[in-house]
Amino acid sequence: MQWVKTWADPDALNTLVQSGSHYFRKEGERWFFFHNSFRAYLHAQTQHSLVGVAASNRNRELHLTLAQHCATASSESPWSWDELYHRFKAGDHAGVARLASSAYFRRQFFALRPMDELRADIDLALLSCGDLCEPVPLTRSLLAAAEFQTRW
Repeated sequence: MQWVKTWADPDALNTLVQSGSHYFRKEGERWFFFHNSFRAYLHAQTQHSLVGVAASNRNRELHLTLAQHCATASSESPWSWDELYHRFKAGDHAGVARLASSAYFRRQFFALRPMDELRADIDLALLSCGDLCEPVPLTRSLLAAAEFQTRW
């Protein structure tokens, strides 16, 4: 929660703590959804349209904002690891391709990021690079996948 405090609107964060903290399990400064159904509910709610804003644009904007916050986190911080996921969800395939390299994933591996999360991000990188139809980022992502396949 300390990291979120560095960039979140204080009033919105206060409202979350006062009215929604019971939906989370707390371990130190980290908050986790107590159940996947609540995570799914929040995901669905953030996709609802606001007046004058298409739901798909709103969802894209939310993920892009989160990606930008993750990008400002220290590279040693687990929060930085979520940048690729949020760029993918925002449809920022060029941003995903820019991040995806063996060195990027190797830093996370040596920082003890769980292998299933690394594998999921490599899969997202392959999808993004495939959508771009750019051979260099696709090759970099394939090489990263091959390297980590030997580590699994």
